[in-house]
Amino acid sequence: MAGIRLCSPAINCPNALELAAFYAEITDGRIACSDDVWATVDGPGGRVDFQNDPAYVPPTQ
Repeated sequence: MAGIRLCSPAINCPNALELAAFYAEITDGRIACSDDVWATVDGPGGRVDFQNDPAYVPPTQ
């Protein structure tokens, strides 16, 4: 089965570090860097970035 390899997508969220910690845990990755508005997870399948978005509205469905 072929896997999908993403090339650093950025995900908007209310708390970048909190969401990055969650993804690092479930992917056996690690938080490579973070600051007040940004966090990056390096994992076995690639890298994903998270950024704080004060106007973020979670999906309803």
